[in-house]
Amino acid sequence: MKIVKVSAIPISAPVPEEKRHRTDLGTKVKSDATLIRVETDNGLTGTGAALGTPPIAAAIVEHELAAECVDEDPMFSERIYQKMYNGSRSRPALERGITQADESRRRGVVMEAIAGIDIAVWDVKAQALGIPLYQALGAVRSSVRGYASGGWAPGDEAEAELAGYAAKGFTAAKMRVVGRDGFSISNCARRVKAARRGLGPNVELMIDAHGSLEVATAIKLAKSLSPTTLPGSRSRSRPTITPVRRRCASAVRQIPSA
Repeated sequence: MKIVKVSAIPISAPVPEEKRHRTDLGTKVKSDATLIRVETDNGLTGTGAALGTPPIAAAIVEHELAAECVDEDPMFSERIYQKMYNGSRSRPALERGITQADESRRRGVVMEAIAGIDIAVWDVKAQALGIPLYQALGAVRSSVRGYASGGWAPGDEAEAELAGYAAKGFTAAKMRVVGRDGFSISNCARRVKAARRGLGPNVELMIDAHGSLEVATAIKLAKSLSPTTLPGSRSRSRPTITPVRRRCASAVRQIPSA
């Protein structure tokens, strides 16, 4: 089996005005993605997806990465990944078994495009093996616990929104630090209290800041959401630097920081 074609389809779907919501990162007005297809000579076609600006991701796939995949056997998925990731250094990397990643291949939209092709290759591989993709990847369990994700409703309206997730059977839910009523410690605390009422005491509650808070504010907010007043809740701040995470965790030990 050989790969005969790799193609990309840029997609941008507008979010209807009545369904737009405000998050920590801004108002969502559209959803962007790039669908990637890997076609083989025996008729199997795998599908993947990449984030990033769609026309850019599509151009990277079609003008740079596709040629590195054509004529390769999709059953050798790691070889294909290493060719893409190592770029111009792929030959010595494959010969020696040591990654020598090209500088341009390690980050940004290029990595998104590589990931999208990798997903599509694994999709083909799973089809060829006649098993679900999760088994082809090396499953360790037959089910995965899911959690509800939302929580933008302002003020006391968060109670009804989160109650809806509990009613659907979710045992955990995640809400945003910034709701449609904007951010303040008091606004967030009010929304979290309302969410806890809606979920009840037995559903786990996580609060996601999307990395939008500075350390002092994250710590102050976490302390205001203490599990002693909100049983079963967890505040989750997302600073990206490990020392910063440690500062948050040490300041508020009873609430995990991630």
